[in-house]
Amino acid sequence: MEHFLLVKSLKKEIIMEQSRNIDTQDQKHHQKTNEFYHKASQALGVHKETGKKISQCILRNIVQRIHPNEAKHLISELPYDLKQECSECVTGPDKSIDAQKFKSDIQRISKIDDIDSQEIARKFWSFLTGWLNEYEAEGKGETFDVLDNLPKDVKALFGHPIH
Repeated sequence: MEHFLLVKSLKKEIIMEQSRNIDTQDQKHHQKTNEFYHKASQALGVHKETGKKISQCILRNIVQRIHPNEAKHLISELPYDLKQECSECVTGPDKSIDAQKFKSDIQRISKIDDIDSQEIARKFWSFLTGWLNEYEAEGKGETFDVLDNLPKDVKALFGHPIH
């Protein structure tokens, strides 16, 4: 009986420890995602909630526009919570998504009348490139791979010359 109680107690401790580890991991995931949104908002010059919505909008459009394999690779480089949000958007390549859609979606999502959606797109791309280069081990060439999968008008929107 004593052995049974000891085993039961040990199992309970193991479960509690696993739960603490999961909570700590969840906190790290949320912290990384919050850091992403905070820095994106700063780069865009907007409030955090607006920056979050714009970031999600642009990332969803990118993921839907590019080839599914490339989309999955990009998503793998994003913070965990963003991976969850973007994974359901891997349906591409949706060739109807062009620079005009990016701009109109930014305008609609931001709810800012005089927002320069082209400048916002360029700033977000610059931020995303920097984020991937700084924080994600595999991310160094990721944005170039994504660019290769985008049409010329979207490349130009993101501030890259059309070749």
